[in-house]
Amino acid sequence: MLRGEPGIGKSRIVKSIVDVATLNNHKRVVLQCSPYHADTAFFPFVQQITHAAGITSNDAVEDRLNKVATYAKHDLKIASLLASLMGLDGTMRYEPLDGTPAELRTMTMQVLVDMFLADAMQIPLLMVVEDLHWVDPTSLELLDQIVAEAGHRKVLILATSRPVTAYAFSTPDMDTTLELSRLGQDEFHEMIARLTGDNSLPREIVKVIVKRTDGVPLFVEELTKTILESDALVEDAGRYHIKGLLGDIAIPATLHDSLMARLDRLGDTKEIAQIAACIGREFSYALMARICDLPEELLAIALDKLTTADLIQRAGEGSHAIYIFKHALVRDAAYNSLLKDVRRKYHQRILTATETDMDTTPEFLAIHAEAAHLTDRAIALWQAAGSAAMSRPAYQEAETHLRRAILLNTPKVMTSDRDAMHKAIALLVQLFVSLAPEKGLWSDDSLATLEEAMTLADKVGETPLRADIIFGL
Repeated sequence: MLRGEPGIGKSRIVKSIVDVATLNNHKRVVLQCSPYHADTAFFPFVQQITHAAGITSNDAVEDRLNKVATYAKHDLKIASLLASLMGLDGTMRYEPLDGTPAELRTMTMQVLVDMFLADAMQIPLLMVVEDLHWVDPTSLELLDQIVAEAGHRKVLILATSRPVTAYAFSTPDMDTTLELSRLGQDEFHEMIARLTGDNSLPREIVKVIVKRTDGVPLFVEELTKTILESDALVEDAGRYHIKGLLGDIAIPATLHDSLMARLDRLGDTKEIAQIAACIGREFSYALMARICDLPEELLAIALDKLTTADLIQRAGEGSHAIYIFKHALVRDAAYNSLLKDVRRKYHQRILTATETDMDTTPEFLAIHAEAAHLTDRAIALWQAAGSAAMSRPAYQEAETHLRRAILLNTPKVMTSDRDAMHKAIALLVQLFVSLAPEKGLWSDDSLATLEEAMTLADKVGETPLRADIIFGL
């Protein structure tokens, strides 16, 4: 576990290890957690399987099922479980699997453990888990099971996390946690030398960088690049010299300011970065083309500029390209620089563009509906996300989704809006169903949920759910 604050260099260390591992025969699995899917059960595993199976957003259901079958080596039971996990309707192809939802969940998790560890007896397995602080509870449970069953196989699981995550795997004798500290003086000067191509910076500039960055590698890198790109320096005989006076140079005071200064110098391309930031840290060319007003050739040029500026990175080519912001803080800087009204407009566009896509989860849509201030739509989507989670079953995720819906619905309930009160009753009953298996029928949360539903039922009078509430109590 590499643990440290944002910008401290976790992902850069992972990249270095991956680069070294590439020189040797090994199998690599990359699990990327996402803030937009922190409560989407199995999300990083589904994404990894999608990539490994070669599934694209343009594939029809039948094509996806064929690719899943190939990935499962045509084992019908495994293919059926994976198809269900990925939200694919395989009823016409596979016999129904016997078992309760909970039993099927256990079977699915064991299949995934076996698949990921299968080759590790022969060749080393490097499993990279990026941004563990955004992992969903079900994936965390599965990851712990993989660690527990790794045994004496040749496995290295390399996870990155911010300090907010206190999680520790259940095998302390096998685990090492490295707390990453800020740069020391020697490391700082070595980093500056690499960024400047060994051309010396003026001592006054170096002092400013030292003082303002406080040893945070990402800030050191971004502030140095900002200064080098600002035309405030002139190069001569392996040294940089200040044009005019130091006080004339606009040196950003914070990492956010430094990132914004670099974005500002991109001119109109900055808006493309801002739109992409509304989608999330990762975004596709295809979705950008659907929500931007630019012709596709100009969009491609703008994305190339952002890639050249080292603000985003690209995987794939053309309309199948996937982009990711170099760092979550870069995405945050671009997003926070948008006016709130403009943000709402783009979130609404994203919602409209993705709501019919096969790969889009209801919780992803709910986040964008909520950000677009489409409250009723967001409530319905969070409720749908809760139902989808319970079908897996992933009760912790379901609870989170349903509580989001209840929170959005509460202001209308407080005004005694009858429709909102009926909606609240339905949400509370659904919440109870998600709480009972995880926390127990007799838990305080379960009881309080039903009592609140009964109080609302007494207020509204007739409700078809009254019998369910009484039965639950």
